[in-house]
Amino acid sequence: MGFLKVRKPKAIMFDMCSTMTKSHFMDQILFPYFKEAALPFLETYWNNEGVQEDIKRLREQSRKDDGPVISVESDKPEAIRASIMKYIETCMSSIPKRESDALSVFRFHVLFEGYSRNRIVTPVYSDVAFQIRHWVVDLKIKLYIFSNCWIEASKRFLTYTNHGNMNLLIEDHFDNTIGALNQTKTHLKISKLLSQTPEDILFLTHNVKEAIAAKGAGVSVLLVVTHRRDILLIPEEEKNLPY
Repeated sequence: MGFLKVRKPKAIMFDMCSTMTKSHFMDQILFPYFKEAALPFLETYWNNEGVQEDIKRLREQSRKDDGPVISVESDKPEAIRASIMKYIETCMSSIPKRESDALSVFRFHVLFEGYSRNRIVTPVYSDVAFQIRHWVVDLKIKLYIFSNCWIEASKRFLTYTNHGNMNLLIEDHFDNTIGALNQTKTHLKISKLLSQTPEDILFLTHNVKEAIAAKGAGVSVLLVVTHRRDILLIPEEEKNLPY
């Protein structure tokens, strides 16, 4: 495969999953860890005020979801924990998975604890880690992460990687609280936040709709596709878009 040349940008923006890490990073590493670690986490930190707040939010959400409802506060801790795990199992086995702010926040807290104890390491591609250092150290290009997950989560994920703390090379993080990446106005907003013209920003993404939105804002775009099977999923009419 030949080299693809682009004009040197002043800023590069990209998501973590599918560009820095494998696309199945969450499904094959984070979700299985959460499933195994949730109960020990609850047992260890049961009296922690923050954990009890997580449980309160999960209980409220379980009622909104029509169950299985998490046990009331007056029940024995063992019974409450068992009902929490039953609710989590139902959420994770549902197709599509049930997602909510309550579940996401609790999951992040379990994952953060796993990272802090070195039980999880984010697998960053070796060539990507090398290239990122080259961009920052040698070419003086500023790098930004735009993730669909919580900013604090993406920071934690990149603090503990197989190539060290990658946050040391990242200028700043954004999440979709400023707008969806598949909307052109979001990319225009980001260019203003970065104090850069859209033409001086390079956006790396595996998502065709995000690529089209960025292109509409005047941002330079490279579609990052690491597997042939992913190329086959791109609609024929979008394969030759002028990225």
